Order: sequence, then C-alpha cells, then structure tokens
Amino acid sequence: MPAPRPVTRVTTPAPATSPAPAVGTPATSGEPTLRTVQVSSFHSRPLAEELRGRLVARGLDAYLLPSADGGQVRYRVRVGTYQTRSDAERLAADLGSERALTPFVTPRVQ
Repeated sequence: MPAPRPVTRVTTPAPATSPAPAVGTPATSGEPTLRTVQVSSFHSRPLAEELRGRLVARGLDAYLLPSADGGQVRYRVRVGTYQTRSDAERLAADLGSERALTPFVTPRVQ
C-alpha cells in the first residue's frame, strides 16, 4: 500500500488594506493643510506695514504678502500659520469683533 500523501492547505491572502491615518493627520482631499488669516489688503505698503506693526505689537505673527492683481501690487496683511481651519477661524472671529475689519481664512502660501 502506498504511503498517504501529506495534506496541503491552500490559503488566500488577506486583501491589502491601507493603514488607517494617524489621529490628527489632515485628510488628503487635495485641501491645503496649512491656513492663515488675511486681515486686510492695501495698495499702499506703508498702510500695510502700519497694520502689520500693530498686530505684531499684540504678539501676533503678522506678515505681508505682496501680490500683483491686475497689474497693481497689493500688500496682503496676514497672521499666523494654523494646522486646522477651526483654529484660524477663531482668530479671524476675534480680529473681526475687535476692529472694523473683515478677516478671513485662506491657504498659507509657502
């Protein structure tokens, strides 16, 4: 009588899955991950510098971002770098309630 053949088990591999994102990791929906708050925009650099100086004096990380709109340079006054939109929106709301400004959240240009 022939020797019994060994039993071979056939297993199917588990489907490949991507690892779950870490807690606090921003979604990859093509949305920028960093935000800033634009406080105002001026054609005049001295006016933009004056507002930036007042914001810096309050301890805020304010900066100017020159940009060409329709052939004219505008100086955008922006504040901070925020990981989440909600953090940036809190600052925009605070600044909007204190001054006659209409700050808004925008992507941070690197």
